[in-house]
Amino acid sequence: MMRKSWYRRLLFSYFPIFMLTVSILIFLSFLIVNEISRNETGKANRITTGFVMDSVENSLTKVEMDVLNEAETNKSYSTFLNGQAQSGSMMLYDLVGSLRTLKDNHELVHSILYLPNEGS
Repeated sequence: MMRKSWYRRLLFSYFPIFMLTVSILIFLSFLIVNEISRNETGKANRITTGFVMDSVENSLTKVEMDVLNEAETNKSYSTFLNGQAQSGSMMLYDLVGSLRTLKDNHELVHSILYLPNEGS
């Protein structure tokens, strides 16, 4: 009987140290998981940002190439830019139709044209 009470006292004397050690280990594991989660979130954000940037850049390059191609093949543009267009001529209506087609074919151009005024 005496031997068991000594063993229990010894066990209970180390129990607070054991609980403190376990609590510290659990707290540190939460900190490590939190840090890993932040790092992975940062990586995911960088990957997503790179993808969006590449997508917008490719779309704008396509818009630019289509605009340049249209300006090169449609003679109405060169006539207008050289100042040879007459007001009310059919060529101006063709030019506006061409610009409207470019706007309708590209969502980015369409969204840029309808930005709200910053001054109002």
